[in-house]
Amino acid sequence: CRKQQLPPLATYPSRRGDDKYFERIVETYILVATLIATVTFSATFTMPGGYNQSDGIALKGHHVAFQIFVISNTVAMCSSIVVVFCFIWAWQDPVRFKVDQLLWGHRLTVIACLAMLVSLMTAVYITVAPASRWPAYVVIAIGTSTPAVVVLMLGKEVIFVPV
Repeated sequence: CRKQQLPPLATYPSRRGDDKYFERIVETYILVATLIATVTFSATFTMPGGYNQSDGIALKGHHVAFQIFVISNTVAMCSSIVVVFCFIWAWQDPVRFKVDQLLWGHRLTVIACLAMLVSLMTAVYITVAPASRWPAYVVIAIGTSTPAVVVLMLGKEVIFVPV
């Protein structure tokens, strides 16, 4: 086996100058950011714990976890909206955009995903913990380990744009 010739490594053409590849990246970011904006928008109106029927105030509004939910949900919503507008704007001058805004759009998408993860954990904690704490703690453990798993799988590539 040691003396056998190994097949040559496959070489892939450079994607840096390919406009179709850039278009696919922009389309993907717009799709992901739009989905995040949609989910976070709907989470705003289906607050964890529900509303008081007489005055419309959130029942769990005084809890710290609820306040963290509201802030993280807002961060996810606003980050994803900025990404959508950023990538819509990209079509005006794609060459300049590739250099200037692609990295910001990527990082804001990562921030939106992390904020959405925090929203999930706090929403589950608010609704599940009063009845049974251990499922809420399991969700928090899974949620906090998710970024670590992604970094272990992708390494530093998570922070940088895959161009």
